[in-house]
Order: sequence, then structure tokens, then C-alpha cells
Amino acid sequence: HDLRAKKMAFHRRCSSCSFLSFFVGAALLCGAILVATAQGEDPPNSQYGISTPLLADHFGGNPGFYHGVASGDPLPTSIILWTRYTPRSADDAIELELRVAAVDDASVPNNDLLNPERNPNMRTERILVSNLTDFTAKVDLKGLEPGSRYVFAFLGPKGLTTSPVGQTRTAPGPNAPVSELRYAV
Repeated sequence: HDLRAKKMAFHRRCSSCSFLSFFVGAALLCGAILVATAQGEDPPNSQYGISTPLLADHFGGNPGFYHGVASGDPLPTSIILWTRYTPRSADDAIELELRVAAVDDASVPNNDLLNPERNPNMRTERILVSNLTDFTAKVDLKGLEPGSRYVFAFLGPKGLTTSPVGQTRTAPGPNAPVSELRYAV
């Protein structure tokens, strides 16, 4: 019992020292950043676009979708769709168009599914992005069919730029039989 009590006391002492060291270090770092900023210097990592939005100059001057697309949080009738648009200026407010289509026939090319002239059942939504959202669009798309595949893409202003085409699938319905379930992280 005596050895066990000594081990526990040592462990408590080390844990509290580590905890205290972490907070002292964090406070010193925050203080250094505040002092540097007050003296007119750029905060650390500002050259990596952490403090300001990443603009088209970083990508050769052309605005566009340099961060790809993503989907997540699948539910039986909804899914989250995401992208980031890179503008020329941080002062811009950009209207994006989201196009979404069900994949009923895998032999139909994705570009045809997302073409309103070839697919009258394609859904569209408009999203406004700005420096307040870091030019990121996050859409909670509802009214989808359970256990269904979809393709999606975002279009920039006037349709001049297009994101990569994403593929996603809604979760199966609550009583649907499921033989296999895969998630990617």
C-alpha cells in the first residue's frame, strides 16, 4: 500500500506540473504575439494565409476552386457539401452555384448529369461566400433519397470556373437492410 500511495502522489505531482507548464507556455506565446502585433509586426504564420484569406495571387492570379470539394455527415435524406473558392480580392463577395444530380444510371457521364440542358432533374442552389466565411461554402442539402448516390459541383461567377466533380451517397433509411457500411476519414 505504501508503494502504491507514493506512485499516486508522484503521478499527481507530475500531472499538475505538466498542466502548469503547458498553461505558462501558452500564456507566454500569446503575450509574445500580442506584443509583436502591437508593435506593427505580422503575427506568426500570417505568410501562410492563416490570418488573412488565401487569394488568387497565391495560385498564379486566377480565381477558382483550388481546395477541391468534400461531402460529409450523411443522413438518409441530407448531406453536407463543401468547397472553398479563391477570389482575386479579399473584399469580393462571390455568388457560387451548386449543382447536384442523382446517379440513377452509372453509365451516364457526370458532366451530363450536371448539365441542365441534359438533365432537367438536376438541383441548383446559390451560395454567397465572402471573407466572413473565408470564401468557404458549406451547404446542408436536404430532401434527398435514402441510400442514393449523387454527384455535385460548384460553379464560380458567371460559370467561368468549375470545381472538381464530387460523388457522395446518403445513408440508408432507418429500416433498410445493410450488408456493408464504409466510411472514409
